[in-house]
Amino acid sequence: MVDNISALKSLGHSSYGVSASARRASIEELAHPSAASWTEMEARQTPRRRTFIGGKILLNGGASVFDCTVKDLSTGGARLSLDGALAVPSEFELLLSDGRMFHCAVKWRRLNTLGVSTLPKEGS
Repeated sequence: MVDNISALKSLGHSSYGVSASARRASIEELAHPSAASWTEMEARQTPRRRTFIGGKILLNGGASVFDCTVKDLSTGGARLSLDGALAVPSEFELLLSDGRMFHCAVKWRRLNTLGVSTLPKEGS
């Protein structure tokens, strides 16, 4: 976060026609978003709680496995951190280190992060 603020500060100068106080205000908003903007960023059907649980993404009945860390978890989904998130298919089984298993669908993905929703198991 500090690196982002430093980069933003280095880009802004008076020749852009923006006052120094306006630049500071926008930099502060990026560093510490208001409650309204934070709520918009975190809009979900069910609230997630922060976790740090080990997990495994199982493919082809467990023949292929991606290790991951569950960063946020709710009754309806999770945020997973892993190397190679772009290679994970759109649906998979997620096995948590505490033994719970979920059938998941990818809702969004970044380079090393997945947002998933949990789906009912087939035949349930």
